[in-house]
Amino acid sequence: MIKYVEIHRKDQNNVGDIFSNPLRYFANKEEVASVDIANLRSAPFQDDVPVIVGGGGLIANEHFGDFTGILAGGADATSLVNMYENRWQCKNTNNEGIFNDFNEKFQKIYSETLSKLNENSGPKIIWGAGHNKLNWTENDQIKWPSWMSRFDLVGVRDYMQGYEWVPCASCMHPAFDKDYEITNKVIWFEHKKQMIKPADMSYGFPVPRFVNSGSNFEQTIELLASAEVVVTNSYHGVYWATLLGRKVICPDPWASKFFYFKHAPIFCKSKEAPHMMEQAKTYPNALSECRNANLEFWNKVQKL
Repeated sequence: MIKYVEIHRKDQNNVGDIFSNPLRYFANKEEVASVDIANLRSAPFQDDVPVIVGGGGLIANEHFGDFTGILAGGADATSLVNMYENRWQCKNTNNEGIFNDFNEKFQKIYSETLSKLNENSGPKIIWGAGHNKLNWTENDQIKWPSWMSRFDLVGVRDYMQGYEWVPCASCMHPAFDKDYEITNKVIWFEHKKQMIKPADMSYGFPVPRFVNSGSNFEQTIELLASAEVVVTNSYHGVYWATLLGRKVICPDPWASKFFYFKHAPIFCKSKEAPHMMEQAKTYPNALSECRNANLEFWNKVQKL
């Protein structure tokens, strides 16, 4: 029996996307219907049960932001909006009067029906999703989209940004409970679509390089844990290395998602990274704080 619908990005070649959905850690697999937000308009799902959106950088994302807003109305509302946005376009000028008459009537029916649908669905929840806008600087300020107010419960992974802080639920994975031996002074962990600029990054010794592609979570955590210092421009590279108690340097942050960690890495230009290792620090309480925030949010979900 389906008790929840979860909606997140399901890129099977991005380990962060695959393991960021909260219900993976809080509900039985048989109780959850999972939907890829990239296929939202064509994926039927029931919405008389709680619909949970997250995690991942789904807000202000150039690919998914509008879709997430539509979700506040439910599955049938999503279909209705899709139908309205692809409504009849008049091709024959002789039919202009007929078209205008149709459009006026359709607009009225559309608005009335959408209003009714919005009142006839289960709770809508944002859990661990975050702001993800390109070309962002530390001086920019987040302006949350107005549609977020239509959700019944909101927890975002961006710290001190006006909503309850609920970091990515991947912190609940048991891989973080293991002990790992440090075998590398430094490793690079790069985003598969945003490689680190190699300009003048000499450490005086070989540095292993990895990317965030693939789907093996345990293997990814093991390699991040193998380093004393992790140099990464991957969101989950920063997050997971921090949870593992490693020092983290983030060169050339390229989107808003990097600037709102509660446990912040060192930011710098790529060529400056070799000189920042002494400034980077660890956060011994990061794992427990992130897990507690998710457990508290799960209690609110259940009460709702």
